[in-house]
Amino acid sequence: CFMMSYRGDSTLRGHYPLETQLLADGLTKNEGVVVDGEIICPFFPEGGRYTMDNIHYVKEQDNLVPAGMTEFAKDKTFGYKSSNICDYVEEKTKGEYKACEVTGRALDDIRNLEIDKIAQQLMAVKDFNKVMVNAVDYVDVKIFAIAFCKAVAAGKEFMFRSAAAITKVLGGVPDKALLTRDELV
Repeated sequence: CFMMSYRGDSTLRGHYPLETQLLADGLTKNEGVVVDGEIICPFFPEGGRYTMDNIHYVKEQDNLVPAGMTEFAKDKTFGYKSSNICDYVEEKTKGEYKACEVTGRALDDIRNLEIDKIAQQLMAVKDFNKVMVNAVDYVDVKIFAIAFCKAVAAGKEFMFRSAAAITKVLGGVPDKALLTRDELV
């Protein structure tokens, strides 16, 4: 089985959807791998990025601001209007993937440990459709990762468009303190 995580400079900015579509097309053409879906997980607490009820937020001082209202969304080249990730997908794909067809992973399912339910929903994803992960804590990502691994073990193929948090969880990368001056030399 194959899983690819694509990491660019930003989860929501960049040449989306072109980058991941070209990668998926290349995998199919060159490796014979058909990617069933793309998982979008912009959760990144170290950068103040959280997703609840499909709305992605950026922490600014003590406030959570919907991502579509931030300076990042106003980027001249890679800007967007939608804070709702399902709507963002429809916006950025110019309607090729409809918001109503994005599989959203509700925090309630994650927090209620509905691992089999989440895995079954992942099993139903096909045609490179999109899966959006709500997360406000690393525990949310870890629970989703269990369901994700069950789907992959059953033969599903996914690509990620994500912040570093989910790849950290899936890769089992531990936290590490900042390097000391002595370690830099």
